Amino acid sequence: MNFSIKPVLKRIIDNKPLIAIFVVAFTLRFWGITYGFPLFLNIDEPSILSATFEIKDNLNPDRFDWPHLYFYMNFLVYGIFAAVREVVNVFIKVPSWYEDYAYLFVSRLLTILLGSFTIFPLYYAAKELFSSKKVAYLAALILTFLPIHVSESHMAKLDIAQTLFACFTFYYIIKVFKYGTLKNYLLAGVLIGLTTSIKYNGFLLFLPLLIAGILQLKSYKEFLKFDIYKNLFLSGVASIVAFYVGTPFALIDYKTFWSEKYGVGVLWQFQNVGKISAEDYPIEVYETFMTMYRDNMGFGLWILFSAIVLLFLFFNKRDKHYLLTIFPVIILSLYVSTLERSPSHYFLTFVPMYVIGLSIFAKEVIDFITSKVKINYLISVTSILLLIFLPSAYTSVKNSYLFSQRDTRNIAYDWVKANLNEEEDFLYIYGEDLSMVTFQKNNSQRIRAVDHKSVDASRPFYIMVGQYDINRDDMVNGKRDPHGLAGNSTRLLKYADLMFEQDETNRLGPSVYIFYVTKIGESIPDDSKDEENEDKN
Repeated sequence: MNFSIKPVLKRIIDNKPLIAIFVVAFTLRFWGITYGFPLFLNIDEPSILSATFEIKDNLNPDRFDWPHLYFYMNFLVYGIFAAVREVVNVFIKVPSWYEDYAYLFVSRLLTILLGSFTIFPLYYAAKELFSSKKVAYLAALILTFLPIHVSESHMAKLDIAQTLFACFTFYYIIKVFKYGTLKNYLLAGVLIGLTTSIKYNGFLLFLPLLIAGILQLKSYKEFLKFDIYKNLFLSGVASIVAFYVGTPFALIDYKTFWSEKYGVGVLWQFQNVGKISAEDYPIEVYETFMTMYRDNMGFGLWILFSAIVLLFLFFNKRDKHYLLTIFPVIILSLYVSTLERSPSHYFLTFVPMYVIGLSIFAKEVIDFITSKVKINYLISVTSILLLIFLPSAYTSVKNSYLFSQRDTRNIAYDWVKANLNEEEDFLYIYGEDLSMVTFQKNNSQRIRAVDHKSVDASRPFYIMVGQYDINRDDMVNGKRDPHGLAGNSTRLLKYADLMFEQDETNRLGPSVYIFYVTKIGESIPDDSKDEENEDKN
């Protein structure tokens, strides 16, 4: 199997429009790379960084809640960075910020590069499937402005790296669909294994591989032949081998790998995602297709996606291209919707499938409308593309802008450091979204309800409230009892002085309010009943 990287690189470099798309994709993802500094505001980033640092002393991270390939990729980049930094330090004294947050910056830069580079395998996969440069460019543009991909590319997490591997995987799945050779089965299997070695849900890509194998058959009689079963079996073996290459200690330390230990074993991870009840499942499916995908894609692309899903399911629009790109997305989305925990980034594995499906459908829509509308072709195409892409582009640019701004928690953190004496001023902290920030190492306590029962009223204290979608008037005026806030906040905050406020307008993070409490209000009507209910609970 002869392979040379030079012709591939030459084709990429000579493709000026694709290089321009890459630059736009990189710029959009790089903008806001220092989001949250010096705080860690995403729960996954500290875990990934600490696991990567531990590899220096022990190649086995001793935890399998995530596979290890992404940790090793980070560790390799860290090693290169550390070597370069030592050379630079000989000539230039680097500032302390550079020292403290360099590795998080490096991890994020790696994610940004991987996310931006994903347009290349996606472009060639789309071109391979549909034999059309227009479809391939549309696919690259869709990914460039896809809101979920742009947002996730700002974080040092596993999902964007997995999406890149999923795109390479789907390229060879398309090769299986077109040619059905053992070589392409094996390459697809290897890449499924590596994709799974970044995140376990990569194994779901076996579904489009199976569909590709079936679609490649010329007749039903070929089901009786041994070749397809042999190819699928060998592809599965290749996948298992590749998984263990990326996560070798899953084999070496197999007892830990297969354990159910909290935060350690792979079986714990599968239990952790949970299952929803049968009665809640229709609601979850509705949320997936009507809300989650709309937010992930932007309104224009979501309209296209909804249209092609409806046409596929109910109007027999089932060309082989859509059987390979849209059908597995529908099936896999229905499966992921059964999970109790199914956030948006769980669906990034499906990006190469639905993006290519959307690009094919978008071209069909453009061709149909331009054939019917009697206006200038260029004006017609431009108008359609703007309708499709503008909502996604607007959302992605806005999100990158928000990442470039200081988070509400950064502003609150700075206020606390500047105005509170950690030895004298006690601080109560309410809000799950504040849990990642250590506002005060000492003399502070986190509470689950904004209530007089949660505090020690024998001395004055500060209380910080951080929560999304708080109505400001409900928080600072009147009863001071906004909807969704746990506890009897009216009595606690009745006489409190509002010392700090920062809402979430044009910023990431929850609205944050800090009060200084010297006196707690008397019981209010029906308060005794509330207290009785609280005691019973």
